Amino acid sequence: MRPWPLLLLIACANCGQAAPQERRHDAPLILAPIGLPARPDGPVSDAANLISPADKEILDARLREIFNKTQTALIVVTVPSLGGRDVSTYALARQWKVGGERGGIVLLLAPTERQIRIETSNDVRVRLSDRQCLEIIQRVLTPQFKTGNFGGGIAAGVEAIASHL
Repeated sequence: MRPWPLLLLIACANCGQAAPQERRHDAPLILAPIGLPARPDGPVSDAANLISPADKEILDARLREIFNKTQTALIVVTVPSLGGRDVSTYALARQWKVGGERGGIVLLLAPTERQIRIETSNDVRVRLSDRQCLEIIQRVLTPQFKTGNFGGGIAAGVEAIASHL
């Protein structure tokens, strides 16, 4: 057995897509890195420039207050683009070990692809389920974002998340 089929299966398992049945020998095997953003110094990383500087200061203070009250880290991350990838491939809470042993939450926004993700670590999932995350995305974040109110939508989303902590 040649080594590339196993490598191809691993790559497809990591991206969540079905593995192709066969690969042509003349087709190159491309395994592009996912290119996760660097972990921010604080609780807000706005690489997509969706949040005004004034709103960013207020959001930073609120996220720190939530942490002090609940001991659960909540980080807001915006990226200009996912580079054509699905938002679920950005496992930032696990990759960055948000919240350390207590766990944490990442609210990720990618405006180019119009994708939103609330990722929770296993410890937090007991208080904030996947179903609750989906409801927050559908009922709180998405309506605000459709009107272009990113700062207000993020603030409302943070409050909705905090209500479960």
